[in-house]
Amino acid sequence: MTDQHSQYQKKQKMAKGVIIHLDNDKEKILEPSKHFFDQLGCPLDYICCNTVEDFNKKISENAPLLKAVIFDLLEKDEEIKDYKKSPFNDAIIETFKSFNVPVFIYSGYLTDFVDFKYNGTVIKIDKGNELGFKAVSDKIILFHDSGFLDIFCRNGLLEQLLHKELHEAFTTQFPKDNDIENIIQAIKISGQDLSTRTQEVFSRIALRSLMAHLMIDKTIQDEQFDEAKISAVELYVRRLNTDKTPVWTGDIFKIKGGKEKLLILTPRCDVASKGKESLLVCKISESTGDFKKADAMKYIRDNIAQKKFRYLPYTPLFEGGKVDLSEQQIITKVLLIEQYDYLISLTDDLTNEILAKLCAYLLRTSIPDVDEKELQAFLNNP
Repeated sequence: MTDQHSQYQKKQKMAKGVIIHLDNDKEKILEPSKHFFDQLGCPLDYICCNTVEDFNKKISENAPLLKAVIFDLLEKDEEIKDYKKSPFNDAIIETFKSFNVPVFIYSGYLTDFVDFKYNGTVIKIDKGNELGFKAVSDKIILFHDSGFLDIFCRNGLLEQLLHKELHEAFTTQFPKDNDIENIIQAIKISGQDLSTRTQEVFSRIALRSLMAHLMIDKTIQDEQFDEAKISAVELYVRRLNTDKTPVWTGDIFKIKGGKEKLLILTPRCDVASKGKESLLVCKISESTGDFKKADAMKYIRDNIAQKKFRYLPYTPLFEGGKVDLSEQQIITKVLLIEQYDYLISLTDDLTNEILAKLCAYLLRTSIPDVDEKELQAFLNNP
């Protein structure tokens, strides 16, 4: 406890914030949890509530400072056994929709709790676990120490960065007086929905400007910019529009009830075409025996003597694997959606690199084998 406390004493620059805990048991859960957390020396304020009315009031009062919330599932355990009928459940759903903070479900009724199955920001911890409330506090401490709690919250790092960088994008992307007007006039003349198209185009301009800025290291040495070193997890992304566009180039699917994984290689224009029912895919196999830790960076950079393979690194978001570009196959969109589940997607950069490698592999030519002994004779007797 002392070591943790001393660590926090050294971190005076950390932003203040609050944690709100809603539970029906004040004496056995709320008060002991608050006491335990306060002993850690974390600068976050711990606020307890045992009614939804009090919770809503505290949320309203502390919305700009909220860093995490902790919920029980049931308002009255002895009377209500269905968490979906509990007012606490409504508070959980509303908080999840309204705030970009981790939501902890700390309850003794997790067996039948099936909501938020694929939402890692909702963390479920059984009250009967061997660590007790420490299982919750340990995660909060980790998230706080890492600065994660200050990224997505209201007025957090991302919100401030977006506000600053988007302002710069707005003021610097259009150097001529009539640039904005000319772009809008072109959209108007094209006959597209003027308002919708204008908002789409200018939003992408701003976000692309921001991304370009984030990919350049801000540390300048020897009057040169160094490209930012991304984390391997940034090579993967979960698309937000899978309901409208269930399949896209660079998507990875896994067969239902099995291990087989497929990577979509069909060019984007064909995937988007309603008339194209077939997809070009290749398998992703496990690469445990190939991917050596000592040569990990060579595999990630594709700086290895493998012309038909592209290795995908293991990360917490995706277990990686070996893309075999020599084993292409065709599958229909209908069959893919029926028999496979969407897992994750590769970023556009990595997808484009793999497609380029596929093209290079397919464009290889060959000649009949040359007799090595005769070749050596020619070389030895010019």
